[in-house]
Amino acid sequence: MASHRVIKSLSDPLVAELLGLANESARRVESKLCVVSGKKLLNELAEKVANMRSYQHNMLGTIRMPQPLEKPPDTTKLLLILDGVIDAGQLGTILRSAFALKWHSIWFLPRTNADPFDHKAIRSSQGALWHMPFSYGKLDRLERFIEESSLFPAVLDTKGPLIGGDGDIFTTNSPSTNGIALLIRGPHAGLATPPKSFNRVRLSDAGGRMNLTEADLGMVASVALHEIKNNYFQHVSASPFVASPEAPREGSKYAHHFDARGRARSRRVLERQQAARRTDRFRTGKTT
Repeated sequence: MASHRVIKSLSDPLVAELLGLANESARRVESKLCVVSGKKLLNELAEKVANMRSYQHNMLGTIRMPQPLEKPPDTTKLLLILDGVIDAGQLGTILRSAFALKWHSIWFLPRTNADPFDHKAIRSSQGALWHMPFSYGKLDRLERFIEESSLFPAVLDTKGPLIGGDGDIFTTNSPSTNGIALLIRGPHAGLATPPKSFNRVRLSDAGGRMNLTEADLGMVASVALHEIKNNYFQHVSASPFVASPEAPREGSKYAHHFDARGRARSRRVLERQQAARRTDRFRTGKTT
């Protein structure tokens, strides 16, 4: 019979480990684990680790994070691109909508989005990234993939053709309608203006409720995903993967590059930070 460990105090080392995984992106990167919730554990422990004032599920656990692909699958027809979505809850809402509406893949532009494996993002997304492929990469790699895949590059904006309107959002200077790559830009987008290669499209204002500068970004993005899929790509099949495939053991060089403060960093910078922390712990042990 498997042994059971009883946690009687918040000073238990396991509590510290869970706190670190819940609050430090760098630790999630190093261990490739993140915190998820369930039921049947001490309320006091669960409330503290899950960063929740009221915790009702009574259980927490860790799970191996899905790993990103170097690029989306070749079968991708509906690609969602995110830039500057810094609110973890809104990011999770967008990811949940993308999965529910059967968009094929996610592309995170670097250094600007919230960590999608933050505990708030996981709860809000309902674990969407465990069920669909995703990638990280800069604009030049993204534009190359879009061209190779014959996707229509579009950015949700306040100008441009109306999604679902009488006109055609697929302009003559980008004739391909093999699929679409839709860019959603948050208030802190790394790109100051939409890329020139992307075509601006807009939603109906709906009395101000779809105003990109004022409305909830999660709601606006979800409506855009629905309207584009429903109006132009009903014939496209569901997501090409049931779950995100495992990356090679060395992992993608674009995978989850965030430090302890949530700032995006290169793999080498993260490795130096981790080595420095291990050295500090060793020195502390020798002096005590």
